[in-house]
Amino acid sequence: MSVAVRTQGLCKDYGERPALAPLDLSVDAGQRVVIIGHNGSGKTTLLRMLAGLLQPSGGEATVFGEP
Repeated sequence: MSVAVRTQGLCKDYGERPALAPLDLSVDAGQRVVIIGHNGSGKTTLLRMLAGLLQPSGGEATVFGEP
């Protein structure tokens, strides 16, 4: 299977406050993933970065091989 989403060290900080700790993730095409967590744990931040709506503070993300 081909990789649909891959992150390597993806993280986001707002000043001194971390919004998403460095994350390594690989999701193959056709897989389903559920993202759960407490309020403020970075779920929306992660999805906004994957959609290209928010720039990460570090690391990288690709969706079907494209940054």
